[in-house]
Amino acid sequence: MQLVGGPSGTEPKPAPGTVTVTVSGGDVAASVRTAVDGTFEMQLRPGTYTLTGRSERYNSGDVDCVASDQTHVTDDDIRGVEVSCNMR
Repeated sequence: MQLVGGPSGTEPKPAPGTVTVTVSGGDVAASVRTAVDGTFEMQLRPGTYTLTGRSERYNSGDVDCVASDQTHVTDDDIRGVEVSCNMR
């Protein structure tokens, strides 16, 4: 999870916190703490998920940070899903 946006030239910054995975209908499938660098790892069954995160570094942890698209997991390994907190 990372903080993105801000003044021109601002690089993304790690946003440690929690990432929650939900299925259609809003049921929670999994939740995991991120590392200090904002990375996270989890195993999911094949399906379509929505990932949201919360970090104390983004609005005191009171606002969801959302992945840009739903995540589609197949039998193959999936990597590189980003959850971003957009600083505007």
